[in-house]
Amino acid sequence: MLFAVGFDQGGADTIQDVYARGLENAVRWLPESVGKFIYISSTGVYGKVTEREVDEDSPCEPTREGGKACLAAENELRSSRFAARAIILRLAGLYGPGRIPRAKEVAARQPIEAPTSGWLNLIHVDDAAKIVLLAEERTPPPRIYVVSDGHPVERRQYYTELAHLLGAPPPRFVSPPANSPAALRAASDKRVNPRRLFAELSPALSYPSYREGLSAIVATTTPS
Repeated sequence: MLFAVGFDQGGADTIQDVYARGLENAVRWLPESVGKFIYISSTGVYGKVTEREVDEDSPCEPTREGGKACLAAENELRSSRFAARAIILRLAGLYGPGRIPRAKEVAARQPIEAPTSGWLNLIHVDDAAKIVLLAEERTPPPRIYVVSDGHPVERRQYYTELAHLLGAPPPRFVSPPANSPAALRAASDKRVNPRRLFAELSPALSYPSYREGLSAIVATTTPS
């Protein structure tokens, strides 16, 4: 059983309804024959962490609503009848074809509303899907993994590489408005260490870092 949901900000339900109450409803109606229960969570559960490495044993103190909702769903699963069958995958930032944030701004030489410093933790969508399958195939539950490519990159370095691939000049950065989504995202400055994931599942990533991932995407698609 895989529970992976997204949140429609234009919908009537809150993010807590979709994530935590949605998982609660799934647990209520699923048959007892379900084997492993894999929940797709987020590294947002760690909250505002500054210049520190985090892993599965780090404390979870989310500050944004998405992180709070993911942690609530995790706790719902851990207290449910499927707790002993639970595998929680805390995904870092997903990117892939059609999913490169700010690519249009970079290509159009527009400034990026974000600090120049700060760490980005990433995993290509193809590799994330591969890891879900590996977890289902190889992991004895209960287990938690943080899921990233293991190569955190500073924001300026990431967007400079993107600009180079797009044939654009080095990016410019401007401070985002206080309390804006961009400012809240940037407030968390952490490096995710997926040592347990690589030690136990040994995933052979198609895109071991953002460099290979961005290069492949830009070579074959028009990022958005």
